[in-house]
Amino acid sequence: MIQAWKTQLIDREKKRKAARKGAEKLWKKYHSDPSFKELVDRKLSASRSRGGSIALRNLGEQGFKRRLATEAPGRLRPKYRDSEGNLLRSTLELRVAHILEDNGMRYSIEPRFVVADHAFYPDFLLAGTQRIIEAVGYIGDRYWDGTARKVDLIVKQYPEVHVAIVTSFLMTMAKRLIGIPRVRIFSPYEAEQLVRWCRGEPGFT
Repeated sequence: MIQAWKTQLIDREKKRKAARKGAEKLWKKYHSDPSFKELVDRKLSASRSRGGSIALRNLGEQGFKRRLATEAPGRLRPKYRDSEGNLLRSTLELRVAHILEDNGMRYSIEPRFVVADHAFYPDFLLAGTQRIIEAVGYIGDRYWDGTARKVDLIVKQYPEVHVAIVTSFLMTMAKRLIGIPRVRIFSPYEAEQLVRWCRGEPGFT
């Protein structure tokens, strides 16, 4: 029987047509059957829970970070370390870490912020505060848009949180952050201004 199965020819075009037909049927049912749509949306929401799939949620925070460090695309994997041995993902993050260290500021890396069915991990959280810092480099529109959505969700969920965006793409991020409260944007070369914001000095709150 196995030998007979091996001799069967695979009609790839028929497989593609069947897949398209199934997808179209599912799409139509999703948009025409409210109860089915609600069920699918609920399952998708659960799947995205805690920043990834249910399997990733079950890994827990440390397991999720370990998997991200080993299985993420190369540009997202940690490549650098600060003086405390924390893993960082870019030279921009390393620059921010050096600014904080040089000014005696302690911080944690990638703290967990849960918002509805998602979990976010901002780059830095200043110790003893609710001030987070995001180092935003160049990856493209999708990344910039995603960063803006993440910041918006976090500040809405956590009214005590203030956010600093450190980036060379000042205008690009400024356009995307319009209307989001408690957010300041700094160039990587504005170390003094960033430090004053970290300290909550007047005019930099």
